[in-house]
Amino acid sequence: MFRLVLLMAVVVASGVPASFAAAQTPGAGPAGVTRTNVRFVVPFGPSGLNGGLTVSAPQEADCAEGSTVLPDRDDAWFCTVADGVLDPCFANPWGDPDAAAELACLASPWANEAQVVRTTKPLPDRPAAEAGRVELALPWALELGNGKRCGLLRGATAALAGQRINYGCEGGGSVIGDPDRSEPLWVANYLDDGALATTQVPVVVAWD
Repeated sequence: MFRLVLLMAVVVASGVPASFAAAQTPGAGPAGVTRTNVRFVVPFGPSGLNGGLTVSAPQEADCAEGSTVLPDRDDAWFCTVADGVLDPCFANPWGDPDAAAELACLASPWANEAQVVRTTKPLPDRPAAEAGRVELALPWALELGNGKRCGLLRGATAALAGQRINYGCEGGGSVIGDPDRSEPLWVANYLDDGALATTQVPVVVAWD
């Protein structure tokens, strides 16, 4: 899904003047929201996978590196399967660390489907897995006060006003640059499709 969003974001970038100025709006969130709610995706419980997930047939995977999407989570991994890569994949924290691992890979925090992968050997120690990894100190996804849900864009995107297009949003639109996290209620610069200026929108939920 986010591959399509990435393409949409680049198209948006090509049609917007690089000299636009950010439109300023009040930082107040929806009624009753005074701080950004930081949430964590937890696919596994003590009894196994969350019962609310639809699970695809397990695949064999090589998960030798930490996630590039969630680099701060020790349980999130970058996995290679026969037909491509999956990231992030979450290891079962109740599994035996000295045995082959079971992981659940999700396309977004809101996904109700998970691709289960299994390794043929234990996951490596985290320091070895992190060697050479690029750190991204950004949330996996954002839910904005305007109702938009936006996912982190990996790889190359365009830049506007010197800021990287960091998030592509469902149904169109994007977030330019990093969210401002200096206050309890974060603020993001949101650019609607076809707009000539960004709008400062509160971040209601940040997914890590």
